[in-house]
Amino acid sequence: MDDSRFSQITYRRGAAGAPIAMLRGSGFRVRTLWAASTAWRWSPEDIAREYDLTLDQVEVALSFGAVHHAQIEADMALEEKLERTIA
Repeated sequence: MDDSRFSQITYRRGAAGAPIAMLRGSGFRVRTLWAASTAWRWSPEDIAREYDLTLDQVEVALSFGAVHHAQIEADMALEEKLERTIA
């Protein structure tokens, strides 16, 4: 399932069993970094500083997010739906 263009990105299974794109070796979900960039309007430098990542890690995650935008948006929508169901 890994995308060979992004060796720093891997997948793990979330609580609902769906695969989640992760920044390899960091424990950070790509969608968290994507949301920081798109929804919160943080710069890559701000994201790196806030999450103690290298700028390269952030840029890879954001590049992956740009290529896999539909998947990440669908993952975020599913997570929001699950949270509303549980609440």
